[in-house]
Amino acid sequence: MDYVVHYCKNKNCNNAFVAEDYTKVRDIPPHWRLCPDCCKELGIDYEKQRPWNMRDEKTQKRIKEQIERLKKYRFKKNVTKS
Repeated sequence: MDYVVHYCKNKNCNNAFVAEDYTKVRDIPPHWRLCPDCCKELGIDYEKQRPWNMRDEKTQKRIKEQIERLKKYRFKKNVTKS
């Protein structure tokens, strides 16, 4: 597992911390994760934070719809008439 510097998701917190890299970050440190101190304060399990389960329901629904739409076009064959 690779590790990367994260910025805390809490706008009032100025912490940066090292954690697992689930998104294969290349240059800009991610800010989707809460730091250990904010997790403790809010009663959230720090170890269970993942980028795919930190989204709200509206965003998850939109992503699922986009995936279904892309699946329709993915298997279409390009037909060229001569």
